[in-house]
Amino acid sequence: MHGRKIPLLVDNAPGHAEIELNNVRIHFLPKNTTSHLQPMDAGIIRNFKLKYKMLFVQWVIEQYGAQTKLDLLTSTKLSTKFVIDAWRAVSEATIRHCWRHTRIVPGSMSASVEEDSEPSYEAEIGDLDVLISKLTLDDAMSASSYIVIDDNIEESLDSEDASLEPSSDSSSDEAEETSFSHAEALAAAQKLQVFIFAHGYQDYSVQKVVDVCRTMAITSKRQTSITAFFHETL
Repeated sequence: MHGRKIPLLVDNAPGHAEIELNNVRIHFLPKNTTSHLQPMDAGIIRNFKLKYKMLFVQWVIEQYGAQTKLDLLTSTKLSTKFVIDAWRAVSEATIRHCWRHTRIVPGSMSASVEEDSEPSYEAEIGDLDVLISKLTLDDAMSASSYIVIDDNIEESLDSEDASLEPSSDSSSDEAEETSFSHAEALAAAQKLQVFIFAHGYQDYSVQKVVDVCRTMAITSKRQTSITAFFHETL
């Protein structure tokens, strides 16, 4: 193994920089082929979501009717715990079969994977359906729909034309309409996230809003500090 490197397959996104590593060789996938070539998109992420949402619905059932106040710190800790437990529950067989599905592994390795029986998730999806039914929600969606509810969210932050810089054609009228600070906007976004989470919804697009508000708040603080520095030194 001396002198050999581990291959790391990376989505060809603008935010993924090409760097030199000692023991890892980075290979960027061709554009618009992620869903076909990347093992994570070949079923690993879907299985992870199934595990995660089962944990979440189980927790909602446990808290149902307790009227427990959920703050941001508690929700963050819970989400982190669910992520860890869900990832641990993803089996090696699932990962092997997703690699086989992409057909990018060597022939000998692919042949050994073929010998394993392909895992079925119908039983787990059925269990999630049972859990959802216990919530007695009006117009409750099925487990299959719940797992893929966020698949169609537009990944605007990963697109090539995404930018946090204000548009050059923005009018002064739009700027005047903003009557609150970056910190207030971030606080409002975080409260919205807690509200949605507390009512049993997992919408990752809200997290993107929080991330954007946080970045804008940090950038604003840096710009203010730099301006103050020059005013003090000149």
